[in-house]
Amino acid sequence: MFKNTYLKTEWRDEILELLNTRPVNIKYEDIAKVTKLHKNWLSMFARGRITHPSVNAMNTLHDYLVEQMNSKNDKSI
Repeated sequence: MFKNTYLKTEWRDEILELLNTRPVNIKYEDIAKVTKLHKNWLSMFARGRITHPSVNAMNTLHDYLVEQMNSKNDKSI
């Protein structure tokens, strides 16, 4: 049994911060189109209304946001 609840939510909170601090030009509509996560779900998650999101949703959202952040920071292109 997993006893440390802080570790269980740490990853979720990191993804929540990525979502809430993303560049303003990355809209929920853009995220939803690529990730297949509904924009209402994204909005609710961003406001902390979804406290136990699925691992699949978190993986998908994390991968998309990290890819977008990295492409925005890549000055060599």
